[in-house]
This record gives sequence, structure tokens and C-alpha cells, in this order.
Amino acid sequence: YDEGTLDVRTDANFEICCAVDENTFCGTGQWTTTTIVRSTDNAVTLDVTCSADDEVTGVRYAWRVSPCALELCAVYSTENSLPAPPFVMNQHFAQTD
Repeated sequence: YDEGTLDVRTDANFEICCAVDENTFCGTGQWTTTTIVRSTDNAVTLDVTCSADDEVTGVRYAWRVSPCALELCAVYSTENSLPAPPFVMNQHFAQTD
């Protein structure tokens, strides 16, 4: 996140996609809700609930028509109190402990 330090207010609004093939493009219906388990000034760590054979192949945040109610998003900038923008990333993510 490059808009200053993070202000994490809830652990919601994140989703992950898991697939056996790390080149899988995540489509509709393949996303699973997940939560923030840890955060720093510029990053969050998500709870990964993929099965043993699967890899995380996508992450998205607030990816909805109406992502969150007024002032109830999960992540804000401490610099300007604006919510982090919705995003989707389809790529292979290495899991760390």
C-alpha cells in the first residue's frame, strides 16, 4: 500500500481464490471469504484456507458493487482517512507461516 500507513479497522472484505494449477485465472464463484490475521503499517497478512494441494492464485479486496458502508471499510490510509481502493490480483502467491 503506497498511500501512507494503514489504519486497519476490521478484518473483513478480503477474498482469496485457491487452485491446484498456479496459472489458474480466478473467475466468478471461485472466491472464498478470508480475514486479516496480522497487519503492519503497510501490509496485511490474510488467513489462507486453501486445501493441502491448492495454491493461492488470486486475492481481492472490496470487490463488490457496494464494497462497504460509509466509514466501515477494512483498510484506510492514516494520511487522509480515505479507504483503500478495491482491487483484484490474479497471480500465484507464495504462502508463508
